[in-house]
Amino acid sequence: MCILHLFVKGGWGSMILEYIKVNPSGNTTVFVTTKVPKCLYAPIANIIMSKEYLAAEQVGYIVESNATESGKRMEMMGGEFCGNASRSFAAWLVLKSYTGELAPEVSGKYSIPLDVSGYSGTLVAYVEKTPCDHSFYVTLEMPLPSDIKIGHHSMLGGDFCIVPFDGITHVILWDRIPKSDDIDIVKKYLQDNGIATDAFGVMFFDTKTDVLTPAVYINDVGSLVWENSCGSGSTAVIAALTYKIKSGIEKTLHQPGGDLFVTSTWQNNKMQKICLSGKIDFTSEGMLFIDDNLLDI
Repeated sequence: MCILHLFVKGGWGSMILEYIKVNPSGNTTVFVTTKVPKCLYAPIANIIMSKEYLAAEQVGYIVESNATESGKRMEMMGGEFCGNASRSFAAWLVLKSYTGELAPEVSGKYSIPLDVSGYSGTLVAYVEKTPCDHSFYVTLEMPLPSDIKIGHHSMLGGDFCIVPFDGITHVILWDRIPKSDDIDIVKKYLQDNGIATDAFGVMFFDTKTDVLTPAVYINDVGSLVWENSCGSGSTAVIAALTYKIKSGIEKTLHQPGGDLFVTSTWQNNKMQKICLSGKIDFTSEGMLFIDDNLLDI
């Protein structure tokens, strides 16, 4: 059972949460830096994502951790893995004066180990400062997919790929005009084939223009978001293309909120590495005031 009176700052019946909002290529993310019970992650996230509050696309929670020297971990609202939020978390650590396990390189980049939800190990991000104090350029070594399925099915409108990661599964629909109906069709196809739908994305990718239109569904939050950009979805697209041609790729994927640059390497008939890069902008920081009666628990 959740204990709401943990939030004594606001008094019984209300809570005050500290937050920071970040914009990774339009995939607006709010990090809650006040400790909250996990059972409140979803209801608080739904409030934060509402237009009455911060109108964010997603919410993460920064908590204590012993897994890395930073002493911090980032947990997404539904326990999923998110590439853009992970890059943003690395930038937040540098913003708050953590400079990683390694000394800054001559180029000014910091190597930052990350402990994040949806991934069991430690990821590494490379953070580069910019002339603006609240903007960074971040490259993240992404998790590799556990498998890639290439297929053709009339139910999915033609050619598709299924690219599963530990914390989320993406379905890529090649050269399809984005339609809301396709989300339910993909969900049913995954369920019919025994694939979990706790967190999944549908990536509509135009192979001629390199335009990606991402939609992501998180079951715990009950949210379907047509995202302005998707880091793990971008990685899934490049992973699938790399697997198809058996060669490394460098591509800029154009998305509604901005561009993400993704590179892959292929060696010894195997995918070796995928890196996701892009700009991170912090846009606001402050306090949220939430009444208990807004929480649907």
